[in-house]
Amino acid sequence: MLVGIDGSRAGRAVRTGTEGYSLHLIAALLRRSSGNRYRLYFDREPPADLPFAERAEHRVIRFPRAWTHVRLAAELIRRPPELLFVPAHVIPLVCPVPAVATVHDVGYLWHRSAYTPLAWILLHAGTLLNARAARRIVADSRATARDLVDHFGVSPERIRVAYLGGPPVRVVDPDPEIVARYGLPPRYFLFVGTLQPRKNLTRLLRSFASVPQPRQSQVGLVLAGRPGIGSAELRQRAAALGLESRVTWLSYVPEEHLAPLYAGAVSLVFPSLYEGFGRPILEAMAWGTPVVASNASSLPEVVGPAGLLVDPYDVEGLSQAMARLLDDQPLRERLIVAGRLRAAEFTWDRCAAEVEVAFAEAAGTGFADQASWPVHSSRGGAVAQQAVRTVNITLSNNAIEPRVVRVPANYPIKFVVRNAGSCRHQYAVPAVPGFSIDVLPGQTTIEIFTFINVGTFLVVSNDDEDQKHGLRGELIVEALY
Repeated sequence: MLVGIDGSRAGRAVRTGTEGYSLHLIAALLRRSSGNRYRLYFDREPPADLPFAERAEHRVIRFPRAWTHVRLAAELIRRPPELLFVPAHVIPLVCPVPAVATVHDVGYLWHRSAYTPLAWILLHAGTLLNARAARRIVADSRATARDLVDHFGVSPERIRVAYLGGPPVRVVDPDPEIVARYGLPPRYFLFVGTLQPRKNLTRLLRSFASVPQPRQSQVGLVLAGRPGIGSAELRQRAAALGLESRVTWLSYVPEEHLAPLYAGAVSLVFPSLYEGFGRPILEAMAWGTPVVASNASSLPEVVGPAGLLVDPYDVEGLSQAMARLLDDQPLRERLIVAGRLRAAEFTWDRCAAEVEVAFAEAAGTGFADQASWPVHSSRGGAVAQQAVRTVNITLSNNAIEPRVVRVPANYPIKFVVRNAGSCRHQYAVPAVPGFSIDVLPGQTTIEIFTFINVGTFLVVSNDDEDQKHGLRGELIVEALY
């Protein structure tokens, strides 16, 4: 199948969220051997360093205004592909072929003050057009998918959730050159993102100011991101709180400088009121930085069990979470390990596989056998319902009954552990180094993890006390597929 892709955003020399999404996703699609052929459309000559420049046909079709609705539309009519994919913009008003579009988020509905009136109108019009014209919509998260169902009337069956990929997991050390270049303090909390109201930065400043002394005076706060609407008031708020010397204001940070910037931080603090996904969380986890994030919108989907989640409106709760990471080094180390495991689950290849499913569905060529993610809305209904395979394991006779659980790689697994004994239970999966579940006596713990390349595994106990006193209780493992 010949798939045309709007590559205009991927071709930008400076790339932030949606531009980076387009670049990485297109590159991942071209790496896959799916049988699809690709034609990329650019509104200007793309940079020479594009990683996919030699792997697809590309057409540069310049036009001064309304490029999508005039020039791209004309090109589609003149030389139609079999399908159009728009990863970061809007479908042309006149589109002669089936289309798939990504909707990254609809947070503008609740945070109108972050946009000029014209920008808000254009954004809403584009989202409405995608919601109505696309045969399939790719959503960055289940939260965005639910919003599309609830606020735009999109049928759940038209939505395919494809989580973004993150950077490769690796050990990163702080870089003295980066510290000197940006004037970073020796210890600092870090926020990365556009400085705008929905990022909840006013409450972040208040929370930082509330960290008890002397700890608060021993750490700084670094805000890295382009100024948005309200950023001037944010600086005034920092001054009113007496934080002039404690806050470092960075504008856009090039991608090659991000890893050491994260590596030097006590933690990423990401208290957003709304996010379609939250890519900085993946960056932090992949590069070994603990995460404190809000429990709003999509962020719990990304953080999972690998970070500290707080109510974004709870200033004191956020302050306490920051203070914990200053004081509790074992907690930081656990979150670093958990974060790396979590970040490894989010790959661009997996994202591209889900998008290919959307292509096949939109073109009517069938359904690929790929992982799918349930999307429940307040209206009911779900996208791609999953079956549940359950294995109950009785804990008795000083051992776990040897029951093997077989699951495909990349599928979520739910652990429900009931401890009816008198000592702590600790469980591990031998195929997944670093994974463990601790359950105190008399408690029931539920954990959901998505492992990569697991296949077959056996859950075992690692605790010597379990072996001495005997295991009593129940372990239920549900493979959600």
